[in-house]
Amino acid sequence: MVCTQCITYNHKLFIEDALHGFAIQKTTFPIVTVVIDDASTDGEGQLLRHWTAENLDLESESAFERDPEYAHIICAPLKDNVLHTFVFLFLRENHYSQNKSKNPYFDEWTSNAKYLATCEGDDYWTEPLKLQKQVDYLERFPDVSVTCHRYKVYDLELDKWDTDGNEKRFSGVKDGFRFNSSQNTGWMTKYLSLVYRAEVLDEYRKMGSSLDYILVYFLFKNGDAYIFNEFWGVYRRHEGGVWSKSSMLRKAQKAYAAVKHLYEFDPNPNTRYKYYDRYATLFVLSRGGVLFQEKFEIRKFLSLFRFLGLKMYYRLLNR
Repeated sequence: MVCTQCITYNHKLFIEDALHGFAIQKTTFPIVTVVIDDASTDGEGQLLRHWTAENLDLESESAFERDPEYAHIICAPLKDNVLHTFVFLFLRENHYSQNKSKNPYFDEWTSNAKYLATCEGDDYWTEPLKLQKQVDYLERFPDVSVTCHRYKVYDLELDKWDTDGNEKRFSGVKDGFRFNSSQNTGWMTKYLSLVYRAEVLDEYRKMGSSLDYILVYFLFKNGDAYIFNEFWGVYRRHEGGVWSKSSMLRKAQKAYAAVKHLYEFDPNPNTRYKYYDRYATLFVLSRGGVLFQEKFEIRKFLSLFRFLGLKMYYRLLNR
């Protein structure tokens, strides 16, 4: 019914929390959790192997190990929950550094799943009924393509806890609410919180992106979202995080490249708006440096007026 996808790299300090969050899930239907270790160098692979020996029923009739060219694979159900199967893929080479997608390795287990869930190895879930409640909602409302929930934020370096920053959106709201793409402010569709219909991802797979920003775009193309007003997970900020500790400029560069690709793949007024909006953001953060990388388009610069206001625009150019 649900396949959870987890990519992890050098998360030895964090991965046990993620595995615990997966293992505590209680459902009335079968689920599969697929963990891909991207050739970690911090000992995470050894920790994962130890976890499989301690927690999986490796003697089960359904358990197996395989050694294809790209990875070593271990598959087995949990010892105390036959409805929950874990699959671990230990990649032989780091794919991120080679800009190679890991998504195709999920296909064997996601191809027959009705719903997909996501969580990276440095984040984790805290609610045992998370998957059950999100799937129950999707089963009741076929015009909703994705469900999500609130989350807490933990900054490891500062040893500081925070909420998702969406308190105002939930003022007077008890259980949760439906929303569409234009209402997705405050990034309510955080990657660790998503459970969505697998059937809506054909276009996303054709585009070949692995960014959650693009995933969410295609999910909204096929229906609304529903967010539960419950804190069912934790998002970690830490120095090793690929995204959470990146500079604003680096984030803007990656977001702009992704949305530019999206606009070229699926040109329409919505993607053009996103494209020009990200251009404006990158223009500001790079102090106009993007001018020398991109072909001049007057509509991009009109987006800057909206983003900055005319006075700030000229002030920036004259710095």
